[in-house]
Amino acid sequence: MNGSLVGRATELTRLVRVLDAAASGTAGVALIGGDAGIGKTRLAAELVSEARERG
Repeated sequence: MNGSLVGRATELTRLVRVLDAAASGTAGVALIGGDAGIGKTRLAAELVSEARERG
């Protein structure tokens, strides 16, 4: 993604933990919710980018 993700380090860290668990074979679910315009899609896109980098 272009630019930095601002103000969502905690949320991204939690999602990356779910990604780590999935990579090690542990099933899980993560939900992203909130009001319109707070960056849910961007947060999800950052997680997708991290997953793609890992293969």
